[in-house]
Amino acid sequence: MWRIVQLGEKPRRTWKEAVVRWFRENQDKKTIKDDVAYVKWVDPFIGEKFLDEVTRDKLDDITYAKLDTGVKPATVNRMMEVVRAILNRAYREWDWIDKAPYVRMLKEPKRRIRWLTSEEAKRILSFLPDHLVAMV
Repeated sequence: MWRIVQLGEKPRRTWKEAVVRWFRENQDKKTIKDDVAYVKWVDPFIGEKFLDEVTRDKLDDITYAKLDTGVKPATVNRMMEVVRAILNRAYREWDWIDKAPYVRMLKEPKRRIRWLTSEEAKRILSFLPDHLVAMV
């Protein structure tokens, strides 16, 4: 407390404090349930750490651990976007840390590959002229 009052140092805040404040400020977000799941998954890695102890190496460990569960890079990126948002808000808006660590995102395919279901294929074929049905 003396260093905070006399020297103007910032108090050290924990990851959990940041998460609580971030959720309080984002209650109206549409994907809040997904965000809760992501933060719960991240908690064993950085849940007990101070914000200034969350490093790029620790964030990379989280990324690789999530990939090891068999999910796609897009799923990992959605999770890491929430982590990045919390850290950036702690840095830019709340002034809790001097610098937010860089959060690396994984490469994702530029477009989504989607296959038609049998019902969708039958429906399309029913609207086509006879000379195009064989080709499609």
